[in-house]
Amino acid sequence: MVGTRATRILAGKMERARLEAQTLDELRQEALKYQLPISSDRTRLIETILLHFEQNSPLDKMLPATQRPRTHSARSRIGSGHAEQSGQ
Repeated sequence: MVGTRATRILAGKMERARLEAQTLDELRQEALKYQLPISSDRTRLIETILLHFEQNSPLDKMLPATQRPRTHSARSRIGSGHAEQSGQ
């Protein structure tokens, strides 16, 4: 999916811009929401939040369903559904 990578990069840049526009107190609240360590260093706090997003992939949820990467379990369910249907 060629568009998926570009979309993720754009979404990541948009998320960075959103975080950079927030006050330090707002960033701290955002970090608390995700149970991340709080810092008085604004840049470090932004990087911590962005790293959390990258590792936990909430950007995938922002993508249209057709562009979301499939998980192994989703592929397994799809595959088993076809096997059950063809066996009937």
